[in-house]
Amino acid sequence: MLSYTDIGVRRVAGPAEAQSFRRFEVMTGRNMFNVVAAWTWEMKVGSESYRQIHRGLESHDNWVRSRPTVILGDFNMNGSFAGTRWPDPSLPI
Repeated sequence: MLSYTDIGVRRVAGPAEAQSFRRFEVMTGRNMFNVVAAWTWEMKVGSESYRQIHRGLESHDNWVRSRPTVILGDFNMNGSFAGTRWPDPSLPI
């Protein structure tokens, strides 16, 4: 992530950080928020296909909830997002 402003961006990397769920902390003045750069893809195990963001949210639950968080990227939106733990992403918030 690159910024041409006075906004500070720091990558948060942990052990075995997934390529599909990259974490950053953004500082602007006295405000701080999290950013996730996300990408999902098909997996050899069909039940895990396009679930990388779900796995990232489960793995980094405390970090995501620690401050406002923006998740952006290529979600490859499809039926595998259906579940019972989160609201239907196709419905307006």
